[in-house]
Amino acid sequence: MKIKFANNTNIQAILDVQKAAIQEIGNKDMLVTLSEEEIAQNVNDGVLCVCQIDERIVAFRSMHIPVDDYLGKYIALDPSDRDRLIYSDITVVHPNYRGRGLQKKLGEWLFQEIDDKYTIIMATVHPDNIASIKDKFHHGMKIVALDNVYDDKIRYIFALFRDRDCIYEEEVAVKMTDDMEIRRLLSEGYKGINLRGNLLIFTK
Repeated sequence: MKIKFANNTNIQAILDVQKAAIQEIGNKDMLVTLSEEEIAQNVNDGVLCVCQIDERIVAFRSMHIPVDDYLGKYIALDPSDRDRLIYSDITVVHPNYRGRGLQKKLGEWLFQEIDDKYTIIMATVHPDNIASIKDKFHHGMKIVALDNVYDDKIRYIFALFRDRDCIYEEEVAVKMTDDMEIRRLLSEGYKGINLRGNLLIFTK
């Protein structure tokens, strides 16, 4: 297995992996796909990596440098910090290669290799996408909001400040289905930090 930053010769293989994954997804709302132009942009920006097994691209993970920032408002991002912000955009694994922990491995590699100037990483995850929620927590990201994005599609909004060490004391456990309580805690400044069974763990 080899993980590396993608180049332009990999774009068609990346599209093929995405197409195969879409065909296997029951709930199409769970995955926001990338166009060929978006993939090319992320490749050229040096923020998209691929996993190769036997020289075949079987998975990819991409970040995205936002031109029009629509997530910074959830952390009250100062305009002067815009250049420090990057989105953790999408991870796609070919159906034949699931169950190997590739999403986690790609994330560990990309979070390590991405330019140090990006100290703020944000992401969105569908509330039913348990694997991606666990993935974000694994990389130290925290839920900062629950809102409608992408044409009113409900999403958890995650954020990670790479240059900050956080110490939390009080913990509150909430069922994942309790949207009202989740929204209340978030409005009071709590952050989602972990998933235990069907319980989201919040703290502040």
